[in-house]
Amino acid sequence: MVEGEGYLLIQKTLSRNESYSRKMERCIIEISIVTGMSFTDILDFLQFGAGKEISELDESFDWNSFRRKIISRLRGGRDYS
Repeated sequence: MVEGEGYLLIQKTLSRNESYSRKMERCIIEISIVTGMSFTDILDFLQFGAGKEISELDESFDWNSFRRKIISRLRGGRDYS
C-alpha cells in the first residue's frame, strides 16, 4: 500500500465517503501502532469481524470509543485508552 492511499482502500472495502474513509485511515494507523498489526490485517478484521462496532460508530460517530473497542478486541480484551 502506498503511504496516504489507505483511505481509497477503505472507501472501496467499506463503501464509505471520503471524509469517513480518511478518519478511518487515521484510526487504523493508530490501532496499528498500538497492536503491531498491519493496516491490511486491521482493515480485514473491521470488514469481517467488527460489524457491531462499525454500526455503533455509524450511529454515534465516536471515534475514540471505536478505537478503544477495536484495540481491546485485537489485544484480547485489555482496555487501551
